[in-house]
Amino acid sequence: GFSDVSGGSTPMLPPELAHGTLSLNQGVPRNALSLFLRVRNGRIVHKWHARTRIVNKDKTTYEAFSEDSSDYGRRARALLQRLSGETDAEDLVAWTMIEYNGYFGGLLAAAAAGKAAAAATA
Repeated sequence: GFSDVSGGSTPMLPPELAHGTLSLNQGVPRNALSLFLRVRNGRIVHKWHARTRIVNKDKTTYEAFSEDSSDYGRRARALLQRLSGETDAEDLVAWTMIEYNGYFGGLLAAAAAGKAAAAATA
Protein backbone atom coordinates (compact mmCIF):
# COMPACT_ATOMS: atom_id res chain seq x y z
CA GLY A 1 0.00 0.00 0.00
CA PHE A 2 0.85 3.65 -0.04
CA SER A 3 1.60 5.69 3.05
CA ASP A 4 0.71 9.04 1.47
CA VAL A 5 -2.46 10.28 3.11
CA SER A 6 -3.74 13.74 2.33
CA GLY A 7 -7.06 15.30 3.13
CA GLY A 8 -8.02 12.32 5.26
CA SER A 9 -8.18 9.88 2.36
CA THR A 10 -5.95 6.99 1.41
CA PRO A 11 -5.41 6.87 -2.36
CA MET A 12 -5.99 3.59 -4.20
CA LEU A 13 -3.51 4.74 -6.83
CA PRO A 14 0.04 6.07 -6.66
CA PRO A 15 -0.03 9.63 -5.25
CA GLU A 16 1.10 11.23 -8.52
CA LEU A 17 -2.00 9.78 -10.21
CA ALA A 18 -4.44 10.04 -7.30
CA HIS A 19 -3.62 13.68 -6.62
CA GLY A 20 -2.77 14.72 -10.16
CA THR A 21 -3.76 13.19 -13.48
CA LEU A 22 -6.70 11.13 -12.18
CA SER A 23 -7.84 13.38 -9.35
CA LEU A 24 -11.27 14.96 -9.12
CA ASN A 25 -9.96 18.32 -7.96
CA GLN A 26 -12.61 21.01 -7.86
CA GLY A 27 -13.03 23.01 -11.05
CA VAL A 28 -10.73 20.83 -13.15
CA PRO A 29 -12.29 19.27 -16.27
CA ARG A 30 -11.63 15.52 -16.50
CA ASN A 31 -12.41 12.84 -19.04
CA ALA A 32 -14.70 10.18 -17.62
CA LEU A 33 -16.48 7.00 -18.54
CA SER A 34 -20.01 7.57 -17.26
CA LEU A 35 -22.67 4.95 -16.59
CA PHE A 36 -26.28 6.01 -17.11
CA LEU A 37 -29.31 4.22 -15.69
CA ARG A 38 -32.86 4.42 -17.00
CA VAL A 39 -35.20 3.84 -14.08
CA ARG A 40 -38.91 3.05 -14.25
CA ASN A 41 -41.10 2.32 -11.25
CA GLY A 42 -38.06 2.11 -8.98
CA ARG A 43 -36.25 -0.46 -11.12
CA ILE A 44 -33.30 -0.17 -13.48
CA VAL A 45 -34.58 -1.04 -16.95
CA HIS A 46 -31.59 -0.03 -19.06
CA LYS A 47 -27.90 0.79 -18.60
CA TRP A 48 -25.58 2.47 -21.07
CA HIS A 49 -22.30 4.31 -20.98
CA ALA A 50 -20.56 7.16 -22.73
CA ARG A 51 -17.26 8.97 -22.70
CA THR A 52 -17.97 12.25 -20.96
CA ARG A 53 -16.20 15.31 -19.64
CA ILE A 54 -16.96 16.18 -16.03
CA VAL A 55 -16.11 19.01 -13.67
CA ASN A 56 -16.25 18.42 -9.92
CA LYS A 57 -17.98 21.57 -8.72
CA ASP A 58 -17.96 20.84 -5.00
CA LYS A 59 -15.89 18.64 -2.73
CA THR A 60 -18.26 16.68 -0.52
CA THR A 61 -18.39 14.18 2.32
CA TYR A 62 -20.76 11.36 3.25
CA GLU A 63 -22.17 13.59 5.97
CA ALA A 64 -22.78 16.48 3.55
CA PHE A 65 -24.48 14.10 1.12
CA SER A 66 -26.70 12.77 3.92
CA GLU A 67 -27.69 16.26 5.03
CA ASP A 68 -28.15 17.90 1.61
CA SER A 69 -31.62 19.41 1.88
CA SER A 70 -31.80 20.71 -1.70
CA ASP A 71 -34.48 19.20 -3.91
CA TYR A 72 -31.79 17.51 -6.01
CA GLY A 73 -30.06 16.06 -2.93
CA ARG A 74 -33.29 14.68 -1.48
CA ARG A 75 -34.35 13.19 -4.83
CA ALA A 76 -30.91 11.64 -5.47
CA ARG A 77 -30.85 10.02 -2.02
CA ALA A 78 -34.44 8.77 -2.36
CA LEU A 79 -33.71 7.19 -5.75
CA LEU A 80 -30.50 5.53 -4.55
CA GLN A 81 -32.25 4.28 -1.42
CA ARG A 82 -35.06 2.79 -3.47
CA LEU A 83 -32.72 1.12 -5.95
CA SER A 84 -30.23 -0.20 -3.41
CA GLY A 85 -32.35 -0.85 -0.34
CA GLU A 86 -29.70 1.01 1.68
CA THR A 87 -30.02 4.20 3.72
CA ASP A 88 -26.51 5.04 4.94
CA ALA A 89 -24.57 7.42 2.67
CA GLU A 90 -21.48 5.19 2.60
CA ASP A 91 -23.62 2.20 1.63
CA LEU A 92 -25.35 4.22 -1.11
CA VAL A 93 -21.98 5.19 -2.58
CA ALA A 94 -20.72 1.60 -2.24
CA TRP A 95 -23.82 0.31 -4.06
CA THR A 96 -23.24 2.85 -6.84
CA MET A 97 -19.60 1.80 -7.19
CA ILE A 98 -20.57 -1.88 -7.32
CA GLU A 99 -23.11 -1.17 -10.08
CA TYR A 100 -20.50 0.80 -12.04
CA ASN A 101 -17.75 -1.79 -11.62
CA GLY A 102 -20.12 -4.68 -12.35
CA TYR A 103 -21.31 -3.07 -15.57
CA PHE A 104 -17.84 -2.33 -16.91
CA GLY A 105 -16.46 -5.64 -15.63
CA GLY A 106 -19.19 -7.39 -17.62
CA LEU A 107 -18.19 -5.49 -20.75
CA LEU A 108 -14.53 -6.44 -20.27
CA ALA A 109 -15.41 -10.10 -19.67
CA ALA A 110 -17.59 -10.19 -22.79
CA ALA A 111 -14.83 -8.60 -24.87
CA ALA A 112 -12.27 -11.10 -23.55
CA ALA A 113 -14.62 -14.02 -24.28
CA GLY A 114 -15.16 -12.69 -27.80
CA LYS A 115 -11.43 -12.46 -28.41
CA ALA A 116 -10.89 -15.96 -27.04
CA ALA A 117 -13.64 -17.36 -29.28
CA ALA A 118 -12.20 -15.57 -32.31
CA ALA A 119 -8.72 -16.91 -31.54
CA ALA A 120 -10.07 -20.45 -31.14
CA THR A 121 -11.65 -20.39 -34.60
CA ALA A 122 -8.65 -18.79 -36.31
